[in-house]
Amino acid sequence: MVEEIRVVQLQVRKTPINLRRKWVTYISPNCVDCTTPSPPNASGTTISCGSQTTLTASGAPASGNYIWYSDPNGNNQVGTGSSFTTPALASNTTYYASVFVPTNCESSLVPVTVNVTSNISTPTANGIT
Repeated sequence: MVEEIRVVQLQVRKTPINLRRKWVTYISPNCVDCTTPSPPNASGTTISCGSQTTLTASGAPASGNYIWYSDPNGNNQVGTGSSFTTPALASNTTYYASVFVPTNCESSLVPVTVNVTSNISTPTANGIT
């Protein structure tokens, strides 16, 4: 019986020894210690309907980079780098930013909301009596 647990690049195998039913733990020699970076600083904005905007993040260590996602679980990556330009938006949309460092560690995701306002002005009537 072999159990295998994988965490990023860390591989741990537990193998039972039949003689005394003890467990031996094997850690792969290519393991890298992962210290989760702090999440980025990022704030949302408000735009008019049909407009694009550029969101920015900061706070990554020198070796870090930013990853932008369109979902809160980090399944759909939409960009990398300290800035991300949205497509034209017609409704409020939340993107999520994280910090990624070379040891394959990623911070928690930070929501960054773009509020979209209507660009249709209220009609007025003149000359009606």
